[in-house]
Amino acid sequence: MERTFTFRLCSSQAAIVVEMLGESGEWTPQIPSLTFPGFRLYLLYLLLCLHHSLVVNARERGLQLQKVEARFEVVPLEWRLQQLRGSFALLLDPAATALADAETLAAIVEQMNQCPVSRNLSGEVAQHITLQLAPIG
Repeated sequence: MERTFTFRLCSSQAAIVVEMLGESGEWTPQIPSLTFPGFRLYLLYLLLCLHHSLVVNARERGLQLQKVEARFEVVPLEWRLQQLRGSFALLLDPAATALADAETLAAIVEQMNQCPVSRNLSGEVAQHITLQLAPIG
């Protein structure tokens, strides 16, 4: 049986909030603890690693992030990752918007795909990460 794990992330300079879409259709905050399911912890770590790579690489290119929103979906097959889709939307400081051309965003996505967790995924995992500039509401 195939199940999609869906997370959403919202970060600003003040905080990062990650929620998971439950089977009931409600979003639940993800707060790791000793009783947190290991596989979900792994997926959370993967999302946070991608986010960290995004933030670091944006900063290196002079892109001042005001807010990041992401939707992250993972499809496992027998508890092994089969597909990974991440869509990240960035709200930049207005002065930095001119620096965020298509080439810069593509370079950031490439670096995100090289974060430690992504780099260690099996070559069989279909990964698709997108990054866009968008007014975030």
